[in-house]
Amino acid sequence: MLWFAVLPALVAALVVRCLVPSVVTSGGDIIKDIVTLAQEHPLPLGAALFFLFSASARYWRLSLPGGWYLSQPVAAPVASRSTRWEVVWLALAIAAIALATFGIRKKLVESYSVLSGSMLPTLQPEDRLLGSRLAYRTWTGAPSARSPRRGDMIVFKSSAVDGGNLTDVPEYLVKRVIGLPGDRISMRGGIPVINGWTVPECDAAEYLYVIQGGENGLSGRLMVEFLEDRAYLTVHAVGSAPFTDTYEVQPGEVFVLGDNRNNSIDSRAWNDHHGGGVPVDAIEARVRWFVAGKRADYSWDFSRLLQPMDSLATTMHLDGVNLPALQAGIDKCLQKRPDKTQLLMRPRWVNTAETPKRFLGLDEPAQQIRVLK
Repeated sequence: MLWFAVLPALVAALVVRCLVPSVVTSGGDIIKDIVTLAQEHPLPLGAALFFLFSASARYWRLSLPGGWYLSQPVAAPVASRSTRWEVVWLALAIAAIALATFGIRKKLVESYSVLSGSMLPTLQPEDRLLGSRLAYRTWTGAPSARSPRRGDMIVFKSSAVDGGNLTDVPEYLVKRVIGLPGDRISMRGGIPVINGWTVPECDAAEYLYVIQGGENGLSGRLMVEFLEDRAYLTVHAVGSAPFTDTYEVQPGEVFVLGDNRNNSIDSRAWNDHHGGGVPVDAIEARVRWFVAGKRADYSWDFSRLLQPMDSLATTMHLDGVNLPALQAGIDKCLQKRPDKTQLLMRPRWVNTAETPKRFLGLDEPAQQIRVLK
């Protein structure tokens, strides 16, 4: 157990933590790509290294301290016959890890890094997430029967929105779905209004987030927002430009907002602040699991490893903050959850030639369905 499990795990963790450089200033493109891959996917790298070190220990076990007993007359023939199988096992382990790391990553799940504070208080900069790439599509990449729901957190490429005109933003953006096709979205301050219905919210407490380094931060009110069967946290501060338009979500797209309602480049900001949507086909993944976050001292925090994001939607996690006081305000809001959190009637655009059946809204009153000619 010591040589085949404990020590390989420790060595793998040390390699990932200490030997992967944070910045590459020299070397070719291949070296830079390898380092970038290691930085962005520390968990698959750690798992691969663990299996590699464990397999190596098994192969060289006769040379390890305590392996002398395998050289005894009874054990030696067994060890000799199994040597070739150890080599085969090592090769298969490395191949399986490579296939799992790259094949599964492209088809099933992908890891993403949060690079801004636009999803505070739910997500902080440097948080690592896992997204399901099959949430809204099949294994072959075709649209599935599942469609985005209000309250889902999604990942999409910034080049796919606002006509590809976004600048100085990360390649991937994480936002929350608020509006579906046919919805008319406006804002009352930082609170969305869907088809004339104001999404209910509750003021939980004062919120203060200090950015690492202490130069800037975010101060505002921590709010609990209730949308359909979801409850999640948002933060409202002062200083952002208001969204005064009403945007009608077009077929095959969704309207998204950041949980940090005063500092987020989202649907409100696109098309010169007239509003815009995210094409459903451009959604890379639905955020499903939390992986790790960064503490104030820049060390990794794995206390929420692989916890479902829905279970973290109304919990706080901040270093150096009186979390019990904040959580008490959140719990108080959850206890007085409003009765009406769903839209009873919602108009949908219908275009059978272009829009998947999941966006047709055929289960709703006929007068609420708008048909594109």
